Amino acid sequence: MAPFSVEEVRALAAADPQPTYGELAGRCPFHRGPDGTVTLTRMGDIAAVNRRHDVLGPGANGPMMGGQRPLIPLDLDGPEHLKFRRLLDPLFSAKKAALLEPEVRKLADQLIDGFIDRKEVDLQEAFCQPLPSIFFLRLMGNPAGRSRRVPLLQGRHPRPPPARPHPR
Repeated sequence: MAPFSVEEVRALAAADPQPTYGELAGRCPFHRGPDGTVTLTRMGDIAAVNRRHDVLGPGANGPMMGGQRPLIPLDLDGPEHLKFRRLLDPLFSAKKAALLEPEVRKLADQLIDGFIDRKEVDLQEAFCQPLPSIFFLRLMGNPAGRSRRVPLLQGRHPRPPPARPHPR
């Protein structure tokens, strides 16, 4: 199996992503990046890795999003991650999420109304980034969720360079 390069993926996926990822999954089921990260391309492999406590996730490289402390549960692995997931999962079950749908739709409509009359829009900036950020802040009772200015939760923050994975 021939590995694939990031440049190859970007070039092929730009025009038509689904066939590109299908081809990559058939050609090479996983890819190791220069920073030691591994990208899996098949659902079965992803599920298998996510069940293993000895495989470290993103938290192995230290806190994400430029923070000084780990993000819970994203930066935690193994039993520590599981402890927080058990606390959070009931709050975000399918039934609970279904109850939030009308609010999410209302916010989506408001965001779309903000750019519907423009001839051109950066959809990522106008919709994809603010929707989850604003909704999450509202869900947590943060008044900033009433504002469209939520840059820290929209990926506009510095990220530290990748670190070497911590040995287990």
